[in-house]
Amino acid sequence: TEIYTPFPTRRSSDLLVAFGIILDDLVFPDGHTVTGTLGGGGPQTAFGMRLPALAGWTETSGDVGLVAGIGRDLPGLARAWLAAAGIDLAGIRETELPTPRAWQMLERDGRRTQVWRVEGHVISAQLGRTLERIPESYRQAKGFHLGIHPDEPDLEFIHQLRHLSLHSGGKPGGEPVLSLEPFKPADRPLSDAALRQLCAAADIFSPNVAEAQSLVGNGTPDELVRRLADAGASIVTLRMGSEGSLVYARSGASHLAVHVPAIPTNVIDPTG
Repeated sequence: TEIYTPFPTRRSSDLLVAFGIILDDLVFPDGHTVTGTLGGGGPQTAFGMRLPALAGWTETSGDVGLVAGIGRDLPGLARAWLAAAGIDLAGIRETELPTPRAWQMLERDGRRTQVWRVEGHVISAQLGRTLERIPESYRQAKGFHLGIHPDEPDLEFIHQLRHLSLHSGGKPGGEPVLSLEPFKPADRPLSDAALRQLCAAADIFSPNVAEAQSLVGNGTPDELVRRLADAGASIVTLRMGSEGSLVYARSGASHLAVHVPAIPTNVIDPTG
């Protein structure tokens, strides 16, 4: 049973939309724990989308929406953080099921092990993405960002999302900008056809180095972005941790590569 909470609705053609909420229970290498933190990619992505407006770097309102299923167990601090960040919550649906939750066990060498604390039907029900779960106020959004499993990327939903404005009565050419980010490296090498479908599915493809190598083999960052572009990606944003990111775009015979350095940061939690 889904209970749709009457969050305020924001209508904006400049809206950006992210997906998914998971509660992370963190276990650090020294054994101390921090429980009930916002995870799942959605809140971090939404905050990143809001950051230019929050920091005063842009004159636009920086409207950002979040589509996710939660339970009544979502901590009050998590709700307060979302509100304080100015994230629109019209896409949040509260149900009788619990909020997706997982242990995140961190190792000193950077490895992380995730162990779900909820049953599989909760994960699929709360994190499942369908057009019906995108509120009307989000259907003319300027852009959508979503995480995918490279082995099972749900290309049908991605295709529907790309053409969402047409489904909602928009004009041809008004399709939103769509960016994809793998949740993890591919479990096995993809066929050439599957790799091309994945890379060409969105306007922006944003793996980290390990995820990119699982798709196109070992290589330097420059080699990785070029191989992904050869496979069909229009814009590649390769995330390189403390080395920043490498953005690569190709149009016909011309191409552009830009290295964006990381801001010096005291990393407290590598899960975001």
